[in-house]
Amino acid sequence: MNNTISQNQLENLLSLGVFSLYLSTVVAFCAKKQKAEAIKDVSELVEKIVNSFSEAEKQELKDDFDQALKQKAEELAGELGSLGDGVGVLNTLVSPKT
Repeated sequence: MNNTISQNQLENLLSLGVFSLYLSTVVAFCAKKQKAEAIKDVSELVEKIVNSFSEAEKQELKDDFDQALKQKAEELAGELGSLGDGVGVLNTLVSPKT
């Protein structure tokens, strides 16, 4: 099995990462500037995209998002360090719902 990543695959991964960062930055900027209508438009677009997925794809997306939330909670818990119960509350807030 070949474990090397082609130049094209690397470029695609980089583009996806940059796009993801840009989208996150745009949404944060809209929130900062109180552009509720723009955030609503982005939310509706994402909902439209997700609604186009099959049920299996929706479940896979949910699983991926749950994993991303868990990872972010662990990162934040590590950053919060010695806040005691604050970490438990954070973990409760971002734990995937079953």
